[in-house]
Order: sequence, then structure tokens, then C-alpha cells
Amino acid sequence: MHEQSEPQKATEPPAQRKRKKTGKRSDPNYIQVGAYIPRTLNEDVKIKLVRHEGDFSDLITELLKKWMAD
Repeated sequence: MHEQSEPQKATEPPAQRKRKKTGKRSDPNYIQVGAYIPRTLNEDVKIKLVRHEGDFSDLITELLKKWMAD
């Protein structure tokens, strides 16, 4: 006779931390966008942002606003 194993119980995902949604991700006034840029440019931008404690979203927002004003 072939031995059958018990069906596995569905495991529940780990409990998520309950925290207030305060970032841009949860702000309806913001959307996520994407763009293809050269890899080396991306690396250089990240390094400069870390050195100057900058935020990528803020940088892009500032640059786009300046571009729109031209």
C-alpha cells in the first residue's frame, strides 16, 4: 500500500507592521514614473544624492519644474 502524507496546511504570511502611511507612495497627489537612463549616470546621481543627503524624487521634481518654466 502507498503511504499518503497529510495535506499541508496553508501557511499564513508574516504579520505586517501597522504603521501610518505618510510617504509619497500613499499620497494621492504623487504618481510613480519610470525612465531609462544610462547606468553610469544613475550610479553617479545616487552617489551625489547620498553625499548631499538628497532625495531622488525631489531632484526629479525640481528639474522638471525648471524645465516646464522654460
